[in-house]
Amino acid sequence: AHEDRAATTAPDDEASAAGPLRVARISENVWVHTSFQTLSNGQTFPANGLIVRHSDGLLLVDTAWGVAATEELLAWIQEHLDLPVTAALITHFHADSLGGAAALEAAGIPFFSSLRTIDLAPGASLPKPELLDGLANEGSVIEFRGLEVVYPGAAHSSDNVIVWVPGDKVLFGSCAVRSPTFPGRGNTADGSVSHWPLAMRSISARYPDATIVVPGHGPPGTIDLLDHTIALFDTE
Repeated sequence: AHEDRAATTAPDDEASAAGPLRVARISENVWVHTSFQTLSNGQTFPANGLIVRHSDGLLLVDTAWGVAATEELLAWIQEHLDLPVTAALITHFHADSLGGAAALEAAGIPFFSSLRTIDLAPGASLPKPELLDGLANEGSVIEFRGLEVVYPGAAHSSDNVIVWVPGDKVLFGSCAVRSPTFPGRGNTADGSVSHWPLAMRSISARYPDATIVVPGHGPPGTIDLLDHTIALFDTE
């Protein structure tokens, strides 16, 4: 199972930085970074992003959850992967996606998002992403440094985009894709409960050959995670 893959890889494929950060290699060119926050109910909750190797170095898909965790992630990358992080792609405006932006800015790493995310990015004092043009309309698809970025319309948030890593057949759903590890629909306050299953159906139809699907929270799985998410919202 894909969920078990990280546990069975060689030691240099999985390592933990000191503190609340995990990095696990899931394919030839893709690692999942997982950082943690303690919620108001006392639960320690994980959030995922990607590290993707490409011809010029590494791309981040989403920051870690907060500035300190993102600084830790960049330090881990420097120590273990020894390749430059050339850019980052932000999938939506929430803190588990954009919350480490100040660490990227301090490191001189440019980070990009759709106009919707830029407009929603909280706080005038926080650094905002640079514009990733071409994602204005539902169904828009663009290429970003070897990745395919899709705006499927509102789901978890009104601005959420989905990221496809073609060579590795890895699909990153961010928080638009739910994991059964965490029952229920999660945070729906900034999204569209009615459009969520439509968005996921469009992604499932576009990427039927996805071999690994990474949700925003919880372990990587298969395309079954899309079916699970659709089923959660199809009762509307």
